[in-house]
Amino acid sequence: MAILNADPVGQSSSNESLFVWIDILGFSDALEDKEQYKKLEEMLKSFVNSFNRIDNCEVKQIGDGVIIILNSLENTKIDIFFKTLATKQLEFIAQHKYFIRGAIALGEKNTEDVLISNGLSRAVKMETRDIDWPIIGINSVVLNEIQIKLTREDNLKLVRSYNNKGEDIYFVDFLQSVEYKKNISFLELCIEKISDHKENYKVRYKYIWLLKYCFQKLPLEINNKIKPELEKQLEGLDIKILNNIIL
Repeated sequence: MAILNADPVGQSSSNESLFVWIDILGFSDALEDKEQYKKLEEMLKSFVNSFNRIDNCEVKQIGDGVIIILNSLENTKIDIFFKTLATKQLEFIAQHKYFIRGAIALGEKNTEDVLISNGLSRAVKMETRDIDWPIIGINSVVLNEIQIKLTREDNLKLVRSYNNKGEDIYFVDFLQSVEYKKNISFLELCIEKISDHKENYKVRYKYIWLLKYCFQKLPLEINNKIKPELEKQLEGLDIKILNNIIL
């Protein structure tokens, strides 16, 4: 990707920050259900607490989601931040058995109140409009803006994919850890979610997409071990559907 008007120092010259909006999937009605919201709030607090000691980070629960702000746009700090985000995302899923969807945006932080920062608004809109899968992603426009500020031509170690509209998106590779590759619990959780949403194909398809991502990351022997259970849970749906999903 071409880099234009690059800043030679490799960092942002403005007061812009990275904003990451996090939404816990499966709690769309939580704000209307006290028991559900209590459960959601406990999970959100655990996610917030996991970021409290990260350098240059601010994190805050807002309603049924979490906003994380990285205040330093420097190459090394962004690399560390995305790696940390991947680790925390996987730890959250392993602990709570719920998946996360989120979006990464660039914006200015309002020092008085983060709730009226344009970065928060952009991240929430992107998550709703562009991010279809259970991932923390960014669209190509914002990625290019960050690359320009950092004089980088790589994808910031993010994985390239596409959304339902066929547009480029990039996401945090949260299945990169060695610990994940040693077990199949995450894959089994994906299959469980697919089974739970038999009547809602739109939601089910998101987890089938995630399942293909899992298959690409796991060793072949584990994939072969889990395929019989997968075929059973998909209830006759041709397993070749995995080959038709574009990551």
